[in-house]
Amino acid sequence: MTQIEKLHNELTDLKNTINNIGCVSDADRCGEENDKNITVNGEVALAKIKAITEVFHHREESLQSLLAFYQKVYDDLMQVPSRSEKIAAMLVGQLENSKVPDTTKDYIMEILQSSLQDFQKNME
Repeated sequence: MTQIEKLHNELTDLKNTINNIGCVSDADRCGEENDKNITVNGEVALAKIKAITEVFHHREESLQSLLAFYQKVYDDLMQVPSRSEKIAAMLVGQLENSKVPDTTKDYIMEILQSSLQDFQKNME
């Protein structure tokens, strides 16, 4: 949970940085806003572009880390046998070692397999 919070904080910091960069003017103003005497300072504009590019690069890295973390959590959850699967495996083991007639065993096995398949479909 700490890792998720850390990544979310990084993303918030990057968003705030973008907002702060946007507040920096890249124009030398000499007059009213609609005046034609406004000139853009090329060095400032290029520095803003470079800073924004860097922020987006770091944001992408943070998002990739978050995605990798979520993928690992998902993979871990999918590898853990469910309680139903454990119970079904235990019942199959008990059934195979029992003295129940083969036709009854086959019938019970079909029910267990069908129930387990239905359960797995519902989990997807």
